Amino acid sequence: MIQSFDITIRIHHFFDIIREFATKENIPALDSYKHSYHSVAHQIRDNNSLRLKLVLETDAVCRGCIYNIELGCMDTLTRKKGFALKNDYNDYLDRRILEACQLSLGQILTPKEICQTSDKYIQNMEYIYAIDTDAKTAIRKEEFIKGLINYSDWHSIPLNLNLI
Repeated sequence: MIQSFDITIRIHHFFDIIREFATKENIPALDSYKHSYHSVAHQIRDNNSLRLKLVLETDAVCRGCIYNIELGCMDTLTRKKGFALKNDYNDYLDRRILEACQLSLGQILTPKEICQTSDKYIQNMEYIYAIDTDAKTAIRKEEFIKGLINYSDWHSIPLNLNLI
């Protein structure tokens, strides 16, 4: 049986969007990239039943981006040791997140379902972001937890906060 889905998403994009909800409900468009991050964020914000297909490729967020080409993201990186292209770093990051969270490529989940299992993401952030500084990872974790709590409050999603 083929499951239907509403949009494709890289798992790091999902967690980045939830982190954004720590400080704001509306995420503005970034004219410099022209990607669809803001519109995907609004869909996730407004619909916790949205069916998201987890991918390791160009996703709904990448739509319209000036760096998005057939091979993936051709944006360059200067601050990620060992990665010259954002696409390579994104693949590395997504694989680590999928592994740590025990998720699979092609899996279809709702934002609610991902949020309810995000304790694995939180508990493994040091592993996932091993190439970042501890201080940067700590800030990311704090912002993510705030965003997760805001999102869960907006949608009455029960979370196991003992694990956070």
